[in-house]
Amino acid sequence: MLKSIKSFKINHPKLIKWVSDRLDPNYKYGRLLTGGVLVSSLFVFFFFSVIQDIFAKDPLALADVRITNLFVLFRTASNSRLMLYFTYIGKWQLVVLGAVLASIVLFLIGKRKELYALVVSVAGGQLLVTLLKYVINRQRPAIANAVIIETSSSFPSGHAFVVFSFYLLALFILWKLVKNKLARVGMVIAGALITFFIPISRIYLGVHWTSDVLGSIFLGIAWLSLFVTYLLAQEKFGEKATKLIVSKNWIKVTMACFLLFWVGFSVYYYNKYSYEKVVASKTVTLSTVAISVSDIPDKLFSNLPRTSEGLTGNAMEPINFIFVGSRNQMDTAFTNAGWLPVDSINVRTTWKIAFSTLFDKPYTTAPGTPSFWDFRPNDFAYERPRASVREREHIHIWTTPYIVDGGPLWLGTAHFDRSVKLTTNFIPTHEIDPLVDNERDSLMKQLSATGLIMSSKEVKIVDLTQGKNLAGSVFYTDGNGYLVVLR
Repeated sequence: MLKSIKSFKINHPKLIKWVSDRLDPNYKYGRLLTGGVLVSSLFVFFFFSVIQDIFAKDPLALADVRITNLFVLFRTASNSRLMLYFTYIGKWQLVVLGAVLASIVLFLIGKRKELYALVVSVAGGQLLVTLLKYVINRQRPAIANAVIIETSSSFPSGHAFVVFSFYLLALFILWKLVKNKLARVGMVIAGALITFFIPISRIYLGVHWTSDVLGSIFLGIAWLSLFVTYLLAQEKFGEKATKLIVSKNWIKVTMACFLLFWVGFSVYYYNKYSYEKVVASKTVTLSTVAISVSDIPDKLFSNLPRTSEGLTGNAMEPINFIFVGSRNQMDTAFTNAGWLPVDSINVRTTWKIAFSTLFDKPYTTAPGTPSFWDFRPNDFAYERPRASVREREHIHIWTTPYIVDGGPLWLGTAHFDRSVKLTTNFIPTHEIDPLVDNERDSLMKQLSATGLIMSSKEVKIVDLTQGKNLAGSVFYTDGNGYLVVLR
């Protein structure tokens, strides 16, 4: 083995020298450049993997619609205002202003290399994103789910990419210039907020698919790696001298004024295009279809799935309840049967259910893991709580486009949550009792006892089925469900 290695070195001296140079920390084109190129190449590979997933309709692309719909659950007026502000920070008006102000500062302190890098990164990055949008030409999510309207192609996300091509590169340059610890802490916080909220805002607002944002993040990291490598190489191997055009004190004052001006303009821009104005400018009318009771279940499910579905569209628990009646009638019937509407999912309720689960405490209106049907998470849910949050009777409810005798039609999947388990993604969720028909029949008896049922009948929805739900729990069902008309 050793002889073979020695022989290889003797026979390939140029190759050995080339590899040695690539790993030499003191060589301009050595270890630093090699590491930067490798990191960039790795994330370029990840970027093209996302493109491959989109065109091949692999799991990531299949999950896009459902994740987009899932974000709708978290929309509130305050959340939308926050996300809209961060999405405005990623607009070209704010980016160009920030780049111009940063370039002026770099010019005044004689940082020419940093100035060139920032300008090339911002301008070249915008050109690259525009070219990719034109070539890939991916359609954006449906306008019905969007808080704002965008007209350009969807992939990649320019907002997510500009986090890396401008904001993080500018913060990296500033980090090298500023030695004050408090200022550096502020930079870290600002960088973290921008890096998280700008990409997330694009999914939240319904203008980008998750794969658009993920692909842009990979491409952005690859792009940023090249410029950071260049600047580090210039710092280590390039000229050290810089020529200040103004004094250091004036530089500090200028930087502070520019930062305040940029923040002030971002607030002005947000107020000019406020959340209320954006929402008021977009109206979407959803169509409804009238059917009769005799059309259920055959006509009802002619173009709609008969089962709930996983994140990538795989079939889950079959629908086992079809309700006809108003939302108020639904609430009244379930309340009289001893069931409660569950809380919406948000940061507060997520922490509350985590605490209750960890310490085995009751939480009578605990939200559940969203279940999907026809690409959408359930619109609301009810539960009949037990002494512990780990156990409950539970039903997910979805709206439909159908009207029966003037009343809306709803679909549901009922089951008994018997414990809490970790999914394969280490997300805690309820494990259901495999015999879902038992909970279906139990709920039907409870609703019938309220006297608020005008009529009900058992209908065939799917064949005898064995499967797994979103949490990975096994279930068995005869495939029947109840059609319930509320009074």
